[in-house]
Amino acid sequence: MATGAILNENGTAATDPAPNPMVNVRDYGAKGDSVTDDTKAIQAAAADLARIPGYFNGAATLYFPAGRYLISEPIILPPTAVDIQGNNENTSIANTYTGTTAGPGDVFRIASASGASGISFTISNLWVQPGKLGKGLTTTDPTETRINDFRALNVRFDSGLFGCYLKDVVNARFVSCTFMNSRVGCGIEGCIETTFANCNFSQTTHAGLEVKGMPGNPNEGLYIDNCIFINNALGLKVYDTVLLNLNGGLISANMLGVKIVQCRQVIVSNLWADSYGGAYENMIPHAPV
Repeated sequence: MATGAILNENGTAATDPAPNPMVNVRDYGAKGDSVTDDTKAIQAAAADLARIPGYFNGAATLYFPAGRYLISEPIILPPTAVDIQGNNENTSIANTYTGTTAGPGDVFRIASASGASGISFTISNLWVQPGKLGKGLTTTDPTETRINDFRALNVRFDSGLFGCYLKDVVNARFVSCTFMNSRVGCGIEGCIETTFANCNFSQTTHAGLEVKGMPGNPNEGLYIDNCIFINNALGLKVYDTVLLNLNGGLISANMLGVKIVQCRQVIVSNLWADSYGGAYENMIPHAPV
C-alpha cells in the first residue's frame, strides 16, 4: 500500500490509493532499483489483471511502489479495464531501448482484441519514460479495442517519439499531467470529448500537443483548460476538429505558438500568449478569437 500523497482527479489527496483489487508489481519480482530489468516481472503482473474481477469500473489496479523500474520492451496490457497507479514523483518506469525502430521503445501498450469496446483506463501518479522512438502509452489497434473512458492524473510523460498517443478514444481526460522532452508531448487522433486541465507541455521538438482528425472522422470536442505551453517548437497544433475550447493558460517562448487548421466552433478565452504568435488557417470561429 502506498504511503505518499496520492491525488484524486480533482487534485485532492486520496485516503486510499487503491480502491480496486491490487496487483503489486513487487509481488511478481520487480525490483525498481534503477538497475534490474523488470520487464518480465511487470509483464507477469499485467497479465494477471485480466484474471482479477474488479470493483471500480470493472478495473483491477496495477500498482508500482516507489522506485525506478527499468524495462527493455513494451509492457502489454490486457484489453480490459485497467487502473495503473504509482507513488507520485517517487515512481518511474523507463524503457531503455536505444535502437532505430519505432515501437520497441514503448512503455505501456494496450493489446488489441476483436470486439473489445467500452473499456476504461486510468493511469495516475507515475513518471513514464519511453525509449528512443517509443510512446509512453498507446494502443496496439484502436479499431479493435475501443476505450470509452480514459483518465490520466498527475502523470509525467518524458521523452520518446510521443509521450502519449491516443486514437479513437471516447471521453479522455488529462489532469495535472506534464509532457516534456519528446518529439510530440501528446498526440490525439479521431477522438471524441477530450479534456486537458492544468497540464504542462514543454521542450518538445515538434509539438507540445498535436490533435488531428481524418477525412470523415474529425475530432469532436477538445477542451484545453489552464494549460501551459512553453519552449516547444510548436506549442499547440490542432487539425480537423469540431468544437475547440481553449480557456485560460499560457502559451509562451515557443518557436510557433498555435496552429489551428480546418477547425469549426473555436472558442478562445482568458488566454495569455506572447509575441511568438501562431497561425490560424481555414478556421470557422464559434466566437471571436
